[in-house]
Amino acid sequence: MRIRLEVLINGESRCIAGVEKKGDLYATVCSRYIDPRRRTPLDKLFPDHANERKELRVHWESADGERGGAWLREDLEPGDEVTIRVLGRGRSDPSGPLSLLDPDDGPEIPF
Repeated sequence: MRIRLEVLINGESRCIAGVEKKGDLYATVCSRYIDPRRRTPLDKLFPDHANERKELRVHWESADGERGGAWLREDLEPGDEVTIRVLGRGRSDPSGPLSLLDPDDGPEIPF
């Protein structure tokens, strides 16, 4: 791996992301609007947060036209502490399919 990213939430390591292929490695915090017509039963249990989802995503996209992969998509709550540690060469966790990131719940709203 050229570089790797270790991602921690509230001090707990969630993944070590890294790829050997040409492309881009991302760790992104985003806030997403959830269309009220598409809320899940779980969303309805938390009315204060029902129309917005805050999440952390870790993924890569290939420069060679390949699909890429994902390590993490996790909801965040107010007060969560996210740490992204840049590491050198070494082993990383295997990535899953990019479909892990499929939002299916509305357009992104930037912070």
